Amino acid sequence: MACCAKNASNQKSCANLASLDLSADQKSKIEAWQSECMKAGCTKDSRQAFLKKAQGILSADQYAKLKAECSKSAKKTEA
Repeated sequence: MACCAKNASNQKSCANLASLDLSADQKSKIEAWQSECMKAGCTKDSRQAFLKKAQGILSADQYAKLKAECSKSAKKTEA
């Protein structure tokens, strides 16, 4: 479960990682950073930190997709 999808049981990540076409290295880093975010309690700050790290390794298109999916998931869990 991704940080930006807190409280979304059975959801493996905030975005469909397959749709992002990640390299193996990108995927491992994203998954590790999601885990760190979850350990921090999936707060607004930890989600922002996760997205900032992700932005550093993703293409502009990949990052835009990830951020859009995370925004949708965060709104659902905060409602």
